[in-house]
Amino acid sequence: AEQFRALGLRYRMEMPAEDNAGSGQGGSWASTLSAQTRAAAEEKLIKLGYRWQWQQDGGLVTQTPVLPAVKRLSGGAESFYNQVLAASLGWQSAAREGQPPVTFGDESLIPRAAIEVLIELAKRFTQPLAWQKGDISLVDNHRLIHGRYPYRGNTNRQVVVCLAREAAND
Repeated sequence: AEQFRALGLRYRMEMPAEDNAGSGQGGSWASTLSAQTRAAAEEKLIKLGYRWQWQQDGGLVTQTPVLPAVKRLSGGAESFYNQVLAASLGWQSAAREGQPPVTFGDESLIPRAAIEVLIELAKRFTQPLAWQKGDISLVDNHRLIHGRYPYRGNTNRQVVVCLAREAAND
């Protein structure tokens, strides 16, 4: 826990040239960055402080600056607020060089044992929702990890997502 707090995290993401609905990440660089051209994408990446490399197939590999793994919430509580589990378990290795999609901020590897502890904690505290038509779920992403199991039901379902943000001090 102290390593996560002290070192922060870096994420590497591989964004394809075209949208890929079959991928966990799915969005092309144009969709992900809301950019129509490489120049516009690079402008956004510069503003975000990312490093990047264009791939021969038109895809893009990015690396974030060091981001915090722990967030201090209003009232002083701390939240393990990051995407370590999603990145470790579902993202494709970046740059096709086998580099992990997430490392500590100093680019050292996160020990597999640490990932295993996080997986076990997530399993222990998972509370599946028994969805029924018309249900609504509100999730505070700063206090809870959310996810979903593979869906095997009616493919004509409709899922609507709305994001909200506090006006001040978030």
